[in-house]
Order: sequence, then structure tokens, then C-alpha cells
Amino acid sequence: MNGAKVAAGPIPGFFFLFVAVILAASAYPAAAENPPRLSLSPALDAGIAGTALLLGAGAFALELNAPEPGAPPSRLDTSSVNPLDRPFMRPYSGGIDTVSTAFALSALALPALLSSAPAADWFPLGVMYVESVALTWGMKELGKNLFPRYRPYMYFSGYPESKIGDGDYRQSFPSGHASLAFTAAAFTAASYALYYPDSSWRVPAVAGAYAVAASAAALRVASGSHYLTDVLSGAVLGTLSGWLVPVLHAKFADRQGTGSPGSGGDGTGVYGAGVLSLTLSPAGVRCTVRL
Repeated sequence: MNGAKVAAGPIPGFFFLFVAVILAASAYPAAAENPPRLSLSPALDAGIAGTALLLGAGAFALELNAPEPGAPPSRLDTSSVNPLDRPFMRPYSGGIDTVSTAFALSALALPALLSSAPAADWFPLGVMYVESVALTWGMKELGKNLFPRYRPYMYFSGYPESKIGDGDYRQSFPSGHASLAFTAAAFTAASYALYYPDSSWRVPAVAGAYAVAASAAALRVASGSHYLTDVLSGAVLGTLSGWLVPVLHAKFADRQGTGSPGSGGDGTGVYGAGVLSLTLSPAGVRCTVRL
């Protein structure tokens, strides 16, 4: 392989177990007797916003000081790609690329499922969603600058020349589309389950949200724009941001007494002690998280 050496190595196996656990945990919180009000906190929100700004600033500084990408190598060898990613590599497809972007944009609208929440909570929910997206954006931009990686289509003829000038052809890891789509899905899943724990629409809403995000991720691989590990890492980053922000705010509301009190009897839901109990479905395993 000619040109600069760009990472395309394997990802540790525990990474994929972590993906499965995080996705299951965010999708199936144990039902609370009364859903909490999610309140904003100057300290908490300043901390989240500050973290997002630091991540973004770090990515910007790296990009600003990075050398010019230059011309891509004339030939790349697929045998240099790890065995997990290699079977899923595809040449570039502009049509599938466009459709994948449409799915990702659709995923970003998923929090509209929360529009039936109390009107007084719309602003806090909007702020929290922006915080989740900002965290994801900062992390994925930092990853792209720290771990340059040739996109799969660079291993085939007919790659898009328009992607060469700005260096996008070597910013495969992680997938931005998957990161943002899973942020929206996880935020919707966590918030929906907190507000409507007993709703018969909870599972269909959560499953539908993740189906849209997963479709966007799969299409990114099919378009030749990303490796499997790119979209899986994006799913982790997005799910962490989308799940953590509403859960932290529910914890804050609970501490301040602005949320609805739980029964406190069986350790499920969100309670005054700051305990969030999660059920990992379909295994039925219960896990308690103290924040």
C-alpha cells in the first residue's frame, strides 16, 4: 500500500458485547410507577455543554494542524483490512449514499415521538436533545481526526473524486451518520420509557426508532462509505450520549424533588435514592445503576 499509513485494524471483541449491552439497557428501562419530570440544572447542563465544547475544540485543533491530505495512494490492498470488515466492503454507490443520508435525517426527527409529553417539558427535552447531539458530534469529530482511516470505496475503482479534495476519503472512523442516528434513537428510547413506562406503544416506538437508526447504519456500509466497525462504533457513541443525558436529568429531577416520586419498594424506576433499575430484554436480567 502506498501513501500514508491509515488505521484499518481489528476492534477488540469486548467492544461488540458492550454495544449489545448498552443498546439493550437504553431500550428497556424498568417501568417506573410514575414517570419523572425531567428538569434542567445549571450545573449539569453547563458541564455537558462544556464537555461538548471541549471535544469539538479538540477536534477543530487537530484538523487545523493536520497536514494537507494530498493525493490518495494509487492502489490499496484489501488484504490489509481486518477480517471482520473485509467481507462487507463495497464500491461506492451514490444512490445508496443519498438514501442513507435520508434515513439518518429521518432518525434525527425521532424525538417528535415525545411531543405528547407535557408542554412544560418540551423546552427541557429540546435542550437535552441538543446536548446529546453536541456530545456525539464532538466525539465523532475527535475520532475522525485522531484515527484517520481510508473509506472502503478507496479500495475499488470508481471512487468519488469529489471526496478527495477535502480529505473526506480518509475519515471513515467512526460513522457520523450512525452516531447521530443512534443518538436520536437512544434519546427517544430512554425519554419515552421514562415518560410512558406502561404504554403499549413503548416497545413499538423503541423498536421503530432503532430500526431507522440501524437502517441508516447498514446503508452506510452498503454504499461503500463505511466499514462494519465504523457504524458499530458510531452506534456506541450515539447510544451513550442519547441515553446518558436524559437519565442524568431524571436523576437530577429526582434529587431536587421535581420528579414524580416512586414507590421505593422494589428498586425499579427512578427513586429518591437516585437509583435507576434497568431490565435487559429478552434475557430478563435486571441491573441497577447508581448515578
